[in-house]
Amino acid sequence: MDISNNKKLQNAESCFLFEAIIVAVKLLTEIDHAALIRYNIVLAFTAIGLSDIMRAFRYRKSSKFESRKFAGIGILLLLGAVITACLPPMQAVCASFYIFSASLLYSRIIKIIFKHKVANTLWNILLMFISFYLIIVPLYGDTEIILSNAIILGLTMTIQVLLRMIEISMSKIRFDILKRIFVKSMASEVFYGLMILIVTFSVVFQAFEPDINTFGDGMWYCFALVTTIGFGDMTAVTVIGRVLSVILGIYGIIVVALITSIIINFYNETKDFVMNDESGPEEELPEKDAGSQPPAEK
Repeated sequence: MDISNNKKLQNAESCFLFEAIIVAVKLLTEIDHAALIRYNIVLAFTAIGLSDIMRAFRYRKSSKFESRKFAGIGILLLLGAVITACLPPMQAVCASFYIFSASLLYSRIIKIIFKHKVANTLWNILLMFISFYLIIVPLYGDTEIILSNAIILGLTMTIQVLLRMIEISMSKIRFDILKRIFVKSMASEVFYGLMILIVTFSVVFQAFEPDINTFGDGMWYCFALVTTIGFGDMTAVTVIGRVLSVILGIYGIIVVALITSIIINFYNETKDFVMNDESGPEEELPEKDAGSQPPAEK
């Protein structure tokens, strides 16, 4: 029952995040009028606040600290949506800077205190810098500057919501298993060989093809070729370029199929070790020894 409820809460959170990212993207484009900015901010605050409330309910048993943190942020954003909706347009925009900055500072300070990874800390410091910037803008900026800085608010919202959506969509993927498969199987060697071939062919394409003028253009052409996307913005017109394109295209198809089959087969062998969502720390997978034999039956 708990798993079913958590799944429903996660689906509701995803829906609110999807609405939030639509509104946040609109906020990036509609920055000419304070009334439009206020309208989009109210919708964004409401959607993000409700998604935080859903996440707080999801964490209420597994992590009371995370549950209280997201509940506090959600309530703050929902109150911010009400305050922003009641104020005049220009004052609402200024208030939204303060409210969103308060939510960012609250969450980032907690992240820095309890998570000490360097990459995480740098990201949190960057968001704190944006928060302080949004607080200062209404104090010293005129109307035009304040409205133009709404794009920073929308961009920050978009990135945050997008990262949350990626986190939810990949929550069922065991990257530790995939990493082990990639390292222990032949997939890593095959992939590295493909990368070396792409780099080498990019240099050759740059030297012989008139449409490919830089090494970056050669890499882009090889990427489109290997993935069979074929954008059509660059084409091979010389004999050597076409021959290499055929070789790289066939090799790319074989490599993609080979790596996919390897990962799927190894993942199916280890999927029994995948734990349920509400379980504790994941069990360590036993190391496979190619020379080991199953114990004899007594």
